[in-house]
Amino acid sequence: MPVEGRWYKFTFDNIKALSNSMTGIYFLGDTRKVPVYIGGSRRSNIRGRLMAHLRDNLTYSKYPKAKYFKYREARMFETPREMERDAINDHVRKYKKFPIYIKAYPK
Repeated sequence: MPVEGRWYKFTFDNIKALSNSMTGIYFLGDTRKVPVYIGGSRRSNIRGRLMAHLRDNLTYSKYPKAKYFKYREARMFETPREMERDAINDHVRKYKKFPIYIKAYPK
């Protein structure tokens, strides 16, 4: 099973290896492993969200720069929405801009 916090190729096999019960946030990264999208698993699990993004990516090229993924599982009192907002804030602090496929903070 993939280890939390490490980058993996954005492929069906790597995503299928994830547990089907994890909630939290995930990052889609470019070839340099710089996040191009940060998302949260609010209504489903991380594995389901990544699978949906991968299917969209293969079919519609929704996130053509996404080549890698990593995830962070929610801890006891963390919500995916708060985690996502914090991760986007960290990205903005580090890179001085939003990830390329995010236009605003989550509601």
